Amino acid sequence: MEIGVGDIVFCQFPMEEGGSLPHFCIVIEVEETITGSRVHVAFGSSKSVSESGHLNWELVVTKEVDIRDCGVHLPTRFDLNKTAWKPIEACCKKGSIPKRLYGAFRSAAIHAGLI
Repeated sequence: MEIGVGDIVFCQFPMEEGGSLPHFCIVIEVEETITGSRVHVAFGSSKSVSESGHLNWELVVTKEVDIRDCGVHLPTRFDLNKTAWKPIEACCKKGSIPKRLYGAFRSAAIHAGLI
């Protein structure tokens, strides 16, 4: 299964206090290297999700249809300021953001300084 920008993946995300925890993440970049492909992912969380109170660099998924398309189970916020590089084979694709959220995704990426 091919993974691209805007896909939602499930992978081990490194935590600030050490170690890593499995989380849903959004792919913000794909890079081909000599040793294989890797993806730049942004952290996703179902804690403290607020459509009206989110930060400018967060993409928030709250509508039932969007939750389903993304392959997550609960309303989720993706923090584009909290990112990590992962080998592509360490990620399991769960879904993709729907086209109706592309504008919000782009806006969050701009606010995070990614584009």
